[in-house]
Amino acid sequence: MRKATGVKDEKKIKDFTPEQFEKLWRAIERYEGSKEGKITELSAEKQIDAVKKNKKGTIIAHHVEILGWLSKPQAIELARKGEIDAVVATSRSGKEYLRTRPDSSGDNNLVNLG
Repeated sequence: MRKATGVKDEKKIKDFTPEQFEKLWRAIERYEGSKEGKITELSAEKQIDAVKKNKKGTIIAHHVEILGWLSKPQAIELARKGEIDAVVATSRSGKEYLRTRPDSSGDNNLVNLG
């Protein structure tokens, strides 16, 4: 990121110039990938309302009111199709997982359901 922004010291993001900040978010988009999405309103009955975790605390199953318990791969596939209210994310190691759709609430994280 230092190379992309041209910032060589320990400068805080809040102190970036507008040009440096734009270079930063563009570099983040390139690194993480960026594509325009679409917003689809789904009913509450298509939201994940509970999760099951293994002994390590990793989510292994998701519960959706109208569908019941789904394995992680099943839930990911339905989220991709827009059939359940979740977003498919990819970790840096390439593993896929589900997240709630971004909003202003911090209390609807799937990890907090289990």
